[in-house]
Amino acid sequence: MIWPSGGAEAEVIAFLRKAMQPGLKPGGMPVQALKSGVLAYLSEYQDNGKVSDSSDLAYGTPASWNWESHSAESVVWNKYPLLVIGKMEYDYSGGAHGNYGTSFDTYDLAAKKKVAVPDVFKPGYKRVVGAALEKAFRKQFRVPAGTSLDKGFLFQPHIDPNDNFYLTDKGVVFSYVPYEIAAYAVGQITLFVPWSDIRSAVQPAYLPKP
Repeated sequence: MIWPSGGAEAEVIAFLRKAMQPGLKPGGMPVQALKSGVLAYLSEYQDNGKVSDSSDLAYGTPASWNWESHSAESVVWNKYPLLVIGKMEYDYSGGAHGNYGTSFDTYDLAAKKKVAVPDVFKPGYKRVVGAALEKAFRKQFRVPAGTSLDKGFLFQPHIDPNDNFYLTDKGVVFSYVPYEIAAYAVGQITLFVPWSDIRSAVQPAYLPKP
């Protein structure tokens, strides 16, 4: 867990603490949030055990009883006024394999707010950004022009922007967790789109100044 404790004005630190841990009461410490998460996970496991078929336990402990969970946070981008936090989560609760993914949050420290889609993009932005995402995907994965993206690559022939994105001074990064737009084996797909490709769809406040 990332917990701001210095290096910025008190108001900014207070904003980040509240934004990152909205369920934590004023004056609360991060260990309380960690403890609450662990207890909730254990409670879910115990509740699942009450309704699961336990007859197979006579032959050992099957995989579905061996739950596992990991999470980690990291600073992905830190250049004022933007701070980006990435949160990786892995969870296994039975089946062939666990699932994982990293989500991203962008904080505007000057405005003291967590950046959302309407803050960055103009209405109707999906067409322009979607085309830029397809361009980025083709370049990154070497997909020839004219080859449909759903032919051995993605579930759909196009890529829609999602809300798992973050900002840098060069452009926007969109990230898609396993199964979101492609098979699990492909992994998490992260695509960088430069400002120059989507300038017409971006709110002026977040375009880089000349």
